[in-house]
Amino acid sequence: MAAAILSHVKRAIGCGNRNALFLRLKEECLRCRRTGEPLSCITIDVDGLTKINDRFGHKIGALVLKRVASAVRQRLRITDHFFRSGGNEFVVVATDCNRAAAQEMAADLQALVSQLGLGSKQEPVPTSISTGISTMEGDELKPDTLLARSDTNMRRARQNRNC
Repeated sequence: MAAAILSHVKRAIGCGNRNALFLRLKEECLRCRRTGEPLSCITIDVDGLTKINDRFGHKIGALVLKRVASAVRQRLRITDHFFRSGGNEFVVVATDCNRAAAQEMAADLQALVSQLGLGSKQEPVPTSISTGISTMEGDELKPDTLLARSDTNMRRARQNRNC
Protein backbone atom coordinates (compact mmCIF):
# COMPACT_ATOMS: atom_id res chain seq x y z
CA MET A 1 0.00 0.00 0.00
CA ALA A 2 2.71 2.48 1.00
CA ALA A 3 4.68 1.71 -2.20
CA ALA A 4 1.63 2.44 -4.34
CA ILE A 5 1.06 5.74 -2.53
CA LEU A 6 4.71 6.74 -2.95
CA SER A 7 4.62 5.84 -6.64
CA HIS A 8 1.55 8.06 -7.06
CA VAL A 9 3.25 10.88 -5.13
CA LYS A 10 6.27 10.77 -7.43
CA ARG A 11 4.01 11.33 -10.44
CA ALA A 12 1.76 13.89 -8.75
CA ILE A 13 4.42 16.19 -7.29
CA GLY A 14 5.44 17.32 -10.75
CA CYS A 15 9.10 18.18 -10.33
CA GLY A 16 12.28 16.74 -11.77
CA ASN A 17 14.10 13.81 -10.24
CA ARG A 18 17.66 13.55 -8.94
CA ASN A 19 19.11 12.73 -12.37
CA ALA A 20 17.43 15.76 -13.91
CA LEU A 21 18.74 17.86 -11.00
CA PHE A 22 22.36 16.94 -11.72
CA LEU A 23 21.98 17.60 -15.44
CA ARG A 24 20.35 21.00 -14.88
CA LEU A 25 22.81 21.98 -12.17
CA LYS A 26 25.75 21.18 -14.45
CA GLU A 27 24.23 23.24 -17.28
CA GLU A 28 23.46 26.18 -15.00
CA CYS A 29 26.95 26.15 -13.46
CA LEU A 30 28.48 26.27 -16.95
CA ARG A 31 26.15 29.13 -17.90
CA CYS A 32 26.97 30.95 -14.67
CA ARG A 33 30.68 30.71 -15.41
CA ARG A 34 30.14 32.16 -18.89
CA THR A 35 27.85 35.01 -17.85
CA GLY A 36 29.16 35.78 -14.37
CA GLU A 37 25.63 35.67 -12.94
CA PRO A 38 25.22 34.19 -9.45
CA LEU A 39 23.59 30.81 -9.01
CA SER A 40 22.05 29.57 -5.78
CA CYS A 41 21.01 26.14 -4.66
CA ILE A 42 18.37 25.80 -1.95
CA THR A 43 17.96 22.37 -0.39
CA ILE A 44 14.61 21.84 1.31
CA ASP A 45 13.77 19.14 3.85
CA VAL A 46 10.20 18.47 4.95
CA ASP A 47 10.56 18.33 8.72
CA GLY A 48 9.28 15.28 10.58
CA LEU A 49 7.81 13.41 7.61
CA THR A 50 8.46 10.04 9.23
CA LYS A 51 6.58 11.15 12.35
CA ILE A 52 3.74 12.46 10.17
CA ASN A 53 3.55 9.12 8.33
CA ASP A 54 3.58 7.21 11.64
CA ARG A 55 0.94 9.38 13.31
CA PHE A 56 -1.41 10.29 10.44
CA GLY A 57 -0.65 7.62 7.82
CA HIS A 58 1.12 7.57 4.47
CA LYS A 59 -1.77 9.21 2.62
CA ILE A 60 -1.39 12.33 4.79
CA GLY A 61 2.40 12.17 4.42
CA ALA A 62 1.96 12.07 0.65
CA LEU A 63 -0.44 15.00 0.85
CA VAL A 64 2.12 16.97 2.86
CA LEU A 65 4.73 16.36 0.13
CA LYS A 66 2.31 17.47 -2.59
CA ARG A 67 1.28 20.59 -0.72
CA VAL A 68 4.87 21.54 0.09
CA ALA A 69 5.82 21.09 -3.57
CA SER A 70 2.86 23.23 -4.62
CA ALA A 71 3.81 25.97 -2.14
CA VAL A 72 7.40 25.97 -3.41
CA ARG A 73 6.25 26.22 -7.03
CA GLN A 74 4.10 29.26 -6.12
CA ARG A 75 7.18 31.16 -4.96
CA LEU A 76 9.56 30.22 -7.77
CA ARG A 77 10.41 32.51 -10.63
CA ILE A 78 10.05 31.30 -14.20
CA THR A 79 13.84 30.93 -14.46
CA ASP A 80 14.16 28.72 -11.37
CA HIS A 81 14.21 24.92 -11.48
CA PHE A 82 12.62 22.56 -8.96
CA PHE A 83 13.56 18.95 -8.21
CA ARG A 84 12.83 16.20 -5.74
CA SER A 85 16.17 14.83 -4.63
CA GLY A 86 14.99 12.21 -2.15
CA GLY A 87 12.08 11.00 -0.06
CA ASN A 88 11.40 14.24 1.79
CA GLU A 89 13.98 16.51 0.18
CA PHE A 90 13.67 18.99 -2.66
CA VAL A 91 16.16 21.29 -4.37
CA VAL A 92 15.63 24.65 -6.03
CA VAL A 93 18.24 25.77 -8.54
CA ALA A 94 17.78 29.54 -8.58
CA THR A 95 19.41 31.26 -11.54
CA ASP A 96 20.71 34.84 -11.35
CA CYS A 97 20.15 34.66 -7.59
CA ASN A 98 22.73 35.88 -5.08
CA ARG A 99 22.93 34.77 -1.44
CA ALA A 100 20.67 37.57 -0.12
CA ALA A 101 17.96 36.79 -2.69
CA ALA A 102 18.26 33.06 -1.95
CA GLN A 103 17.89 33.72 1.79
CA GLU A 104 14.78 35.79 1.10
CA MET A 105 13.37 33.02 -1.09
CA ALA A 106 14.07 30.40 1.59
CA ALA A 107 12.37 32.53 4.25
CA ASP A 108 9.35 33.00 1.98
CA LEU A 109 9.18 29.26 1.37
CA GLN A 110 9.31 28.51 5.10
CA ALA A 111 6.50 31.00 5.73
CA LEU A 112 4.34 29.57 2.93
CA VAL A 113 4.76 26.00 4.15
CA SER A 114 4.03 26.90 7.77
CA GLN A 115 0.70 28.35 6.64
CA LEU A 116 -0.50 25.24 4.81
CA GLY A 117 -2.93 24.36 7.60
CA LEU A 118 -3.26 20.64 7.00
CA GLY A 119 -5.37 18.48 9.26
CA SER A 120 -8.11 19.73 11.54
CA LYS A 121 -8.26 22.16 14.46
CA GLN A 122 -8.44 19.18 16.80
CA GLU A 123 -5.45 17.50 15.20
CA PRO A 124 -3.34 19.75 12.97
CA VAL A 125 -0.60 18.20 10.86
CA PRO A 126 2.62 20.06 11.63
CA THR A 127 4.21 21.29 8.41
CA SER A 128 7.54 23.01 8.30
CA ILE A 129 10.71 22.87 6.27
CA SER A 130 14.39 23.31 6.92
CA THR A 131 16.45 24.94 4.18
CA GLY A 132 20.11 25.16 3.27
CA ILE A 133 21.62 27.58 0.79
CA SER A 134 24.81 27.73 -1.21
CA THR A 135 25.66 30.32 -3.82
CA MET A 136 28.11 30.29 -6.68
CA GLU A 137 29.48 33.38 -8.31
CA GLY A 138 31.94 33.02 -11.15
CA ASP A 139 33.85 29.76 -11.40
CA GLU A 140 34.51 29.09 -7.72
CA LEU A 141 32.37 25.96 -7.31
CA LYS A 142 31.55 22.77 -9.13
CA PRO A 143 27.94 21.54 -9.35
CA ASP A 144 28.40 18.71 -6.86
CA THR A 145 30.12 21.04 -4.39
CA LEU A 146 27.32 23.60 -4.71
CA LEU A 147 24.72 20.92 -3.97
CA ALA A 148 26.75 19.35 -1.16
CA ARG A 149 27.15 22.72 0.58
CA SER A 150 23.44 23.51 0.43
CA ASP A 151 22.67 20.01 1.73
CA THR A 152 25.15 20.43 4.62
CA ASN A 153 23.66 23.83 5.46
CA MET A 154 20.14 22.35 5.41
CA ARG A 155 21.16 19.54 7.76
CA ARG A 156 22.74 22.08 10.10
CA ALA A 157 19.54 24.15 10.05
CA ARG A 158 17.43 21.05 10.72
CA GLN A 159 19.61 20.12 13.72
CA ASN A 160 19.30 23.66 15.07
CA ARG A 161 15.50 23.33 14.84
CA ASN A 162 15.66 19.87 16.48
CA CYS A 163 13.64 18.29 13.68
